[in-house]
Amino acid sequence: MTFAVHISDGVLLPSWQLLGAVLAVGLLFHGARRIAEDEVPRLGVLTAAFFVASQIHLPVAGVGSAHLLLNGLMAAVLGRRAVVAIGIGLAMQVLLFGHGGWNTLGVNLVVYTLPTLPVGRLVRAAVGSQTLRRPAVRFAVSFAAAGLLLATLTVACQWAWCRFALREDLPEFGGDWWLARPGVAAGIAAGSAALAWLERRLERDPIYPVGLWLGGGVAYLTVALNVLVLALGGREGVRGVAGFVFLANLPVIVVEAVAMGFVLSYLHRAKPEWLTRRR
Repeated sequence: MTFAVHISDGVLLPSWQLLGAVLAVGLLFHGARRIAEDEVPRLGVLTAAFFVASQIHLPVAGVGSAHLLLNGLMAAVLGRRAVVAIGIGLAMQVLLFGHGGWNTLGVNLVVYTLPTLPVGRLVRAAVGSQTLRRPAVRFAVSFAAAGLLLATLTVACQWAWCRFALREDLPEFGGDWWLARPGVAAGIAAGSAALAWLERRLERDPIYPVGLWLGGGVAYLTVALNVLVLALGGREGVRGVAGFVFLANLPVIVVEAVAMGFVLSYLHRAKPEWLTRRR
């Protein structure tokens, strides 16, 4: 089974499919407006990369797989043009492999591109900033990214335990949540500090933690938005699996974060104009 961030036909209510189509048209108009001729080759290359990335699957607990997203990296290089590349890539996936569906293509495009809208500006601001060269700032960025991921992993594990072992829903937020337990909170803080210290020991380009944070953040928001759409707009019987889709994609979020950190660090040295030009 593939726990992909692709919502198939027949899963959502018709009203949600219509809303997704309307929003997708607006996003495509925004992204395609005034495309320059010199942008087309880069757009084509990254569209192909996005399409190929969807074929790279990560195993999930021996029961299925999830595939890479790559939408954060696309937005970092293409800016708002990423909407066009992602739209073409999603359409090709439906046409050639049946991933997703034509009726839900608009919803899938919104899920993939909405979290990427501010990425281009954030990358330009980060590349030109001297603040990121301060060790304390780099540590704080890495600590926050690791803390968010570990906290989400904790909640996802508790959801899976309640759902499949206890056969009940998550408790109301309070002392019954694992996150509220002092030992768990201290463990998350210690783990986040250790990962932030490890990033500093690597002595990489200061853009690396920015890529780490943006890559993980965009993947996190993409998966969360996908789960939210399933939970709110899904047909009867679909909403119950939304939480498991999020849990299955946690490894993807980690891989996306690390990969974007390395790629942005490389581009910062080899092709800085790709990250600094206005798009």
